[in-house]
Amino acid sequence: MRRNWELYTGCVTGAARVDELRTMLAETGFERVRIEPKPQSREMLQEWFPHQGLEDHVASAIIEAVKPAR
Repeated sequence: MRRNWELYTGCVTGAARVDELRTMLAETGFERVRIEPKPQSREMLQEWFPHQGLEDHVASAIIEAVKPAR
């Protein structure tokens, strides 16, 4: 994916994995992290990047977390 300019300019190659997102958020003090893929992202990826199979690996998501007051 990182060598495909179409995917690069479509912000797909810069996507982080769910475990990476959880780690980044935890390392910056966030708790109760919830990452929920948006169901419509499958269709969007199939439309934007047809025949690439990205919908099985990439998703738009709602990310929620709490950063406790210090």
